[in-house]
Amino acid sequence: METILTVVDLKQGTRNVIDATCKYARSLDASVILVNVEPLLPGAEGAGADELVSDLTNGYGEEIQTIHDLGEELSALGVTNRVLIIEGTAADELVKEVAREEVSLIVIGSEPHGALVEAMTHGLREQLAKRVRCPILLVPLA
Repeated sequence: METILTVVDLKQGTRNVIDATCKYARSLDASVILVNVEPLLPGAEGAGADELVSDLTNGYGEEIQTIHDLGEELSALGVTNRVLIIEGTAADELVKEVAREEVSLIVIGSEPHGALVEAMTHGLREQLAKRVRCPILLVPLA
């Protein structure tokens, strides 16, 4: 079975990303991993599992509920999926997940930026394109 990794950052335009994910999952008979990467919580280093769950829930409670709701929506449409919330640097964590899950397609939202912003941020999509071997589907957020 094919696996699609969909990067969900919960910004405006997420609907387009979820719709594209559903379309490709159905056509490829693929399962989906919805991934949200959050920056490291300050002071989380060395914390126990219970502390981390509490910190994540307190710090990202709304985001956690939203991504779970998106997973439920995909399930209702017949798309097998699981939700993954990771802390860390987005590109590094996504590259690890792509390798671990043998992902066949990445779906990610794309916002148009000027050349200066792209040069300064080294956009996530560019970092992924350099580091993974599977195709990346860029979905316009607007």
